[in-house]
Amino acid sequence: MNIHLDEKELEIIVDLLARELKELPTEIRHTSTREYREMLKEREEGLEKLFARLRSVLPEDSGRETSEWATMM
Repeated sequence: MNIHLDEKELEIIVDLLARELKELPTEIRHTSTREYREMLKEREEGLEKLFARLRSVLPEDSGRETSEWATMM
């Protein structure tokens, strides 16, 4: 499957992934169910891989962890 995204759309997705990756460790720590915690850890690993792949295709000047608007939310 191929999806074509412009640079702005790619930046939005990278920002969303960065925000999710920032929040996941807290959710993992506060989870009491072992099965759910393991599922969240697997999700985190998948998101980290996806985040790295997408960031690698962003131009150098826009390859930041989060945008200005993402930090305001």
